[in-house]
Amino acid sequence: MRLADFTDLISKMPVSNQAFASKRSTWSLYTNGNDAADAALKPFFDAYSIDSENIFLSRGDLRDLGLKTHLAAFVKATIIWGYPRGMRGHDFKNVASHFYALCQLLSRLERLVAQLEKQA
Repeated sequence: MRLADFTDLISKMPVSNQAFASKRSTWSLYTNGNDAADAALKPFFDAYSIDSENIFLSRGDLRDLGLKTHLAAFVKATIIWGYPRGMRGHDFKNVASHFYALCQLLSRLERLVAQLEKQA
């Protein structure tokens, strides 16, 4: 059995609907309310909340956020989607402390990919 044997099945799977719920309280433990990561958190929770305490994120939501010019919400959503119950140790604090630089790096990478696509 090979993965190639399932190409048709895989192409029909609704992967953009794969989603996770996460609690606001999980992430509020790591935030102090006054940095770029925190600024991205509030409107993000407001936009994707399913009730006052939970948000629901799908792969499709991540793709939509990744297409926007401001990548802060995309970065935050990716972390929450990938770690809906929170990150271990100080990992989130470390990411948050370099949040602005990470968003800038992703923006530069996005521009580079666009230039390479134009050249191809």
